[in-house]
Amino acid sequence: MHIINKPTLLFISMGELATHLLEAVARTEIFGTIVVASRDLEKAKKRTNNAVLGAGIEGFFPRIIAEKLDVHSNDFSTKLKALKPDFIFSAPSLLPWWKLAPDGIDMPFAGYTALHLSLMQKFRNRIAESGVKSIWIGASFPDVINAMLNRTGFG
Repeated sequence: MHIINKPTLLFISMGELATHLLEAVARTEIFGTIVVASRDLEKAKKRTNNAVLGAGIEGFFPRIIAEKLDVHSNDFSTKLKALKPDFIFSAPSLLPWWKLAPDGIDMPFAGYTALHLSLMQKFRNRIAESGVKSIWIGASFPDVINAMLNRTGFG
């Protein structure tokens, strides 16, 4: 008999989008393990606990663990390799659109591209350094940022 293990999903950068996706995925049986990673371990633990509680109320009991993982730290690649994720989801931004002042500078949304691109490029490069063969889902302004990243590597 051949047993197929369910994949591992890693969330890096726990903003609004990743948190909502975590809550939804926790209520499925798609993944064997879900790793919630943040440079702030307490934030990762809080998001993990909320997802586990919400899923449990609905009759799902996922394996979700919290990890400290900082894309800017020297041990990022080593820690990422040890986690062995099948899928990585990240949607970081230096300034989310909903935090923009309503009476701020009037420019097209594309003017804020660098606020997404800089972190996404950092994630992409660090994932590549680690040598993991994970499928990376980059969700920061993806129709623009992923196309830009793809011109200089994977995106």
